[in-house]
Amino acid sequence: MIAMRTNRLAMLKAATKSLARSQKGNALVEFAVVMPFFLTLVLLMITFSLAEFNRTILTYATAAGARAGAKYVSGTNQMTQANIKARATTAFTAACGNRLVSFSGPLSVPSSPFLQVTFSATTPQMVIVTARLYYMNMNTFYLDLSQYMQIGAATAMTIEQ
Repeated sequence: MIAMRTNRLAMLKAATKSLARSQKGNALVEFAVVMPFFLTLVLLMITFSLAEFNRTILTYATAAGARAGAKYVSGTNQMTQANIKARATTAFTAACGNRLVSFSGPLSVPSSPFLQVTFSATTPQMVIVTARLYYMNMNTFYLDLSQYMQIGAATAMTIEQ
């Protein structure tokens, strides 16, 4: 009877050792389950960082365009709305340059209708530069997500008289 208990104990130890040995691939399975979520989080952080960078560039460029449009230029014929609009657009394009970034490379500088230079009807008159950029034009799972990936900036400055 004592010999039988010893054998059972030996059998239990052997079974426990084989179970412990079978958990060697457990870390690999956990890694395979967690890694897609981790990579998704990292890629989302990179995507939103690039979007914020592009928004900052657009904000700077609209401010530069509004500043150029509002700045007084001597001579009465140079303060027409067409001339102000041209100066604001040129300054905006120069400030944007090729600084806008996406995963596929540099983005093109927004132009009409995504860049608007308007004037206020109030006194004193103001020049308003507004820019919109579709950051990613992506259709995923048959959904159009481009409307949710808009980045925009606007700046208004009083025209110097």
